[in-house]
Amino acid sequence: MNIFAYLSLFYFLATHDADTKESRPLLFPFWLPNVDLSKSPIYEIAFMFANITALLYAYNYLFMLQTQILWIRQIISKVDIVIWSLDDLLVDIYPTTNKEESEYYSRLIEDRMRDIIIHHQSMYSLLQDYAIVYKKLLIFEQIICGPVVCLTAYCIAEKIDKGEFQAILLLLCIATIVMYFTPSLLCTYLSIKVKSVCDACWSIPFWNAGPVIRPYMVLMMQRSLRPLPLQAP
Repeated sequence: MNIFAYLSLFYFLATHDADTKESRPLLFPFWLPNVDLSKSPIYEIAFMFANITALLYAYNYLFMLQTQILWIRQIISKVDIVIWSLDDLLVDIYPTTNKEESEYYSRLIEDRMRDIIIHHQSMYSLLQDYAIVYKKLLIFEQIICGPVVCLTAYCIAEKIDKGEFQAILLLLCIATIVMYFTPSLLCTYLSIKVKSVCDACWSIPFWNAGPVIRPYMVLMMQRSLRPLPLQAP
């Protein structure tokens, strides 16, 4: 956006006619009572303020997005560990009528199930921490970005009807859509991944293990089908 703002200013200076009353372009529209933003040095101050603000906001948003992606990757890694452990839960486990073998298989299943429950609980601990940090921010983005997209699209359409194309507003609208869409996509992917634990529970031959693990499997499936703790109260 900053590069586009400078290009717009250079284009204005190259094509500007002194007889016309066109104002120099700004990255964002400003309004101050009884202040003409097209005159120096007010215009230069507003122009640099807009560009510096855009740079700082982009840096802050990229840092926040990188942290969010890293956090979600950690949660998804825990989900993958749980799914892989569920796939291996009943490997080399067979129905038996021998008491010693039955006890051995039961202890083996209990040890494997203990590891699965530890990783599953760790996954939800990470998810709760993620919700504590990002829940209000995500709700704020959902509330703010929608009206911003609608208003910028309306302003662009109004300017086009008057024969003027506002490229900066179009760029702002696209940036807002990206900012609105990216966290939603990440949370949707996270929700699908967490619910895949339920499918992994159904895919194992749990009937070979007897009634030992069935209560745990039911609890894991019920918990994985709950909505993520990111919804507004």
